[in-house]
Amino acid sequence: MKKFNYVLAIVVAMVMVAGCNFTNNTNSSKEVMETSKKIPDLTNGIDKVQTSLEDLSTTLENSSDRTNKIQEAGEQLEENWDTIEKQVEEAFPEDYNHIEESLYPLIHEAKKAQPDVQKIKTLLADTKKKIKAFKEKTKPSI
Repeated sequence: MKKFNYVLAIVVAMVMVAGCNFTNNTNSSKEVMETSKKIPDLTNGIDKVQTSLEDLSTTLENSSDRTNKIQEAGEQLEENWDTIEKQVEEAFPEDYNHIEESLYPLIHEAKKAQPDVQKIKTLLADTKKKIKAFKEKTKPSI
């Protein structure tokens, strides 16, 4: 009988330890869910910005002498960035600053009355790399 009490005490202790451990995992899962709710899904917006960058690139390739086409592409890029800008700034402040180091000069140059095509090409290449890296970083995990 004494042996049975010891075995019973050990089993009860193991159940209690297992129960405590289960509670910690549940809390951890809740934290992960709450954290994922805080990070916005920017996939659509980033795709639109990338499309605008590609459109500007195509315009430079095909119509580098048509200032109005370059200006329109610059305006479209600005509009698409504006749709996600606030979310990027709040959720990813370092990435936001890094992207805007080349993005805003690019937009500004593209919207000029006489845009400098070479300067735009340099800024465009830099911005494309930054946006691509940012998209990879923010890609939702499945």
